[in-house]
Formats: sequence, structure tokens, C-alpha cells
Amino acid sequence: MIRLEDTRRFDAPPEALLALLMDPRFQERRSAHLGTAAARCTRRGDALVLEETRDTGFGEPWRSRLTTRWDVATRRARWTLERVAGPGDASAEGEIVIEPDGSGARLRLTGTLEVRVRVLGPMIERLARRALRAEREREAAFLRAALQ
Repeated sequence: MIRLEDTRRFDAPPEALLALLMDPRFQERRSAHLGTAAARCTRRGDALVLEETRDTGFGEPWRSRLTTRWDVATRRARWTLERVAGPGDASAEGEIVIEPDGSGARLRLTGTLEVRVRVLGPMIERLARRALRAEREREAAFLRAALQ
């Protein structure tokens, strides 16, 4: 299991960042920007559900479901990521917090990722950690551009 932690500062009010992250169309555009083959985001009650398909390079695509439950008043969310189909087995969960930071906002993401694949699980987790760091850099740049 690996621990996920990332904090970014944005030159936009916390409310603007929250509105963007809660927008299903923005989530689909963000997903496409990060390289998914297909993405569909819908609201289900108090949750935002993003279903993605990614090319694994091993024949069968990886399909996942990211469910984010926002508490608008506190600008906090609990999120879970689950595998829907594809090779291997992995899941993740955590929290997103948006806080004021001077004239802008700070976005903090924390969580854990667990890969349940015999023998190769720890190696896959290390590779995933590197890939997630790179993806978070691209995601932050995309968010900054969208907030301008």
C-alpha cells in the first residue's frame, strides 16, 4: 500500500476551484487531457462519479470508477477509486481539501493506493507512485489553465 499526498496552490478563490472540480464536463475534459481513452462523469445524488477507460498496453483496457462526495460548506471531499474491469486489482481512497491561501486557494489531496497483484504488487505500486506524481503535475497545469 502506498500513501498519496499532494498539495498545490492556485491563484483563484477557493469557491472557483471547488466549482471547477464539481463540474462533470470539466472532469471529462481533465480526464481526456490526462490520456484516458474514454471518460464519462455524472452526478449521482451527492456524488460525482467519473468512469474512465485507459489503455494498459497489455491488450485489455483498464476501467475504473472514481466517486467523489463533496461537502460544499467545508470544501472537503471523500473519494474512492475502484477497478471496474481490466487486468490486476487495485483500489484507492482518500480526501480532498480546498482551503483559502492568501488571495488564492490551496488544494490538498491525501489517500492510499493498494495494488493486489501477487508477486508483482509492490513493483506495480512503485511504478504507480511515479506515474501518479507525473499525472498530478499535468493535472495541476490543466487546472491552472482552466481557472484563468
